[in-house]
Amino acid sequence: MWLFLATVVVAGATNHAPMRRLAATPLNVTQWAVDGNSVLVITAHPDDAEGFAGGLLATLQDHGAINVSYLVVTSGNAGGKCYDDWGPRPGPSGFRACEKEELGFTRRREMVAAAAYFGVPREQVYRLGLDDGMVLAHHETSIRRAITAVVRTVQPHVVLTHYPYPNLAAQPTCNGACPAPSSFDDMGFHPDHQRVGWHVMNACYGSGSAASNDLIFDDLAFAGVTKWTISELYFFAMPGVDGAPITHYHELTPSLLERKITASAIHRSQYQDNISFINASVRFWDGQSGAAVGFPFAETFVGYY
Repeated sequence: MWLFLATVVVAGATNHAPMRRLAATPLNVTQWAVDGNSVLVITAHPDDAEGFAGGLLATLQDHGAINVSYLVVTSGNAGGKCYDDWGPRPGPSGFRACEKEELGFTRRREMVAAAAYFGVPREQVYRLGLDDGMVLAHHETSIRRAITAVVRTVQPHVVLTHYPYPNLAAQPTCNGACPAPSSFDDMGFHPDHQRVGWHVMNACYGSGSAASNDLIFDDLAFAGVTKWTISELYFFAMPGVDGAPITHYHELTPSLLERKITASAIHRSQYQDNISFINASVRFWDGQSGAAVGFPFAETFVGYY
């Protein structure tokens, strides 16, 4: 579960001194559109894209010249509940425990529906289908190769993904026992998020980038899936007590905030139609991010080039 990690948290948010404003730069989405850039969002779980960057995704949708794709590494089959009714505005009904195969299929449908809400077609929602919570158990070569294949195929100019390191300055969650919304079980420590970020960094960034070197995974090049060099890499950022290395932000207007909440609510398996909880949580965490960069609400990032 993404748990609004990207929109970040301050240790002891309600009991500590206000966070100082960090020196950061707004994402230049307008220039991305002018340049005809494409964006690939690589996440661990089916609801991560909307939770970490739903406001940015809404803005990308408004700039029709920007092509967006998703790559979701796990099926999300270790967290949530199943249900039996589908529709554009279904009410609360029959949420139940279920086997992981059914949960994974349910979350895949939610993932496709949430992407469609932001104008991303089904054929551009890629998945690796690994078991939720088990990214760490897979050999790096297999995941890095799969990510490389998708990057070379999609040919994005901009890649967004998880921060590859634990944020030990993030707000404690009391192992789920803190009052909501601080009860979320991932404020910088989720192993799937960290490992996905690590694999993406190794696949896309710097001289060791597998995506940009046909001699790494040369069987892909032999099959015609040839090298591609991205232009910009951004990690979902989390300012800690003394300020994480945030370099970029995207301010969320009231409209963007509402669209992010609506997209997150599509993931019914995660929230069981508790719209008030989603609303409060998004506003709380995006408010913390906004405070870090001097706005009421924002999403924050660490950029690499």
